Amino acid sequence: MKLYILGCMGPYPEKDRALSSYLVETDESKVLVDCGSGALANLQKYIEIKELDGLILSHLHGDHMADVLSLRYYCASHNVRLNVYLPNEDSCEYRLIAGTPFFNIVHIQDSKTIKIKDQEITFVEMIHPKQTFGIRVTDGLVTLSYTGDTVLNPNLDILTEGADVVLADCSYPTELHTPQTPHMSLYQGAKYAENKPFKLLVTHIKPEYDITDEATQLGLECVNQGDIYTIKHNGCIKE
Repeated sequence: MKLYILGCMGPYPEKDRALSSYLVETDESKVLVDCGSGALANLQKYIEIKELDGLILSHLHGDHMADVLSLRYYCASHNVRLNVYLPNEDSCEYRLIAGTPFFNIVHIQDSKTIKIKDQEITFVEMIHPKQTFGIRVTDGLVTLSYTGDTVLNPNLDILTEGADVVLADCSYPTELHTPQTPHMSLYQGAKYAENKPFKLLVTHIKPEYDITDEATQLGLECVNQGDIYTIKHNGCIKE
């Protein structure tokens, strides 16, 4: 299994950076997880859009789904039908996506498991202002868990159990973090991962703040746009 970091910032990008979007590639399938602005341009550095076997949206905040609005035009222009897995909600974002005739809409919910070729994908509800799902992907050999946007909550243990790598929204600078912040801080991410067997990768990088020193002090690895990871048992290798 390979993990491509197409974009890792949120909620808005710095210059030449893209927002949350990740390509998960296994022997038989290529699945796009989240689709923030800049995702489609970076995706095409690795595959053609028509090669996608599915798109999963953890939630419908703009920094995780903005490029879906452009993806609609690609699918229409190339007569491509794409399965799009997303929460069912009453919002303008949902209606824009669900009203696209070239998207096959599949609703996701807590504990639901789907198959996309050789990828078995399970959804675990997280805590965020919009309904949000963590995503657990396995090809039968290794397991990747992605938290989406969330605060600390008991369902994280369900999401990460048996995971080899956890891609986590925990990059918020600790000194700026408050109980009302809808994301985990670097310190919270480090404490959560302490003594656990998985490799933690930090994502959802807050713009205009340098978290390098704090991440280093806490022993955390922050992903960067363009990184490619090969998921291994209890860890990963960055290419």
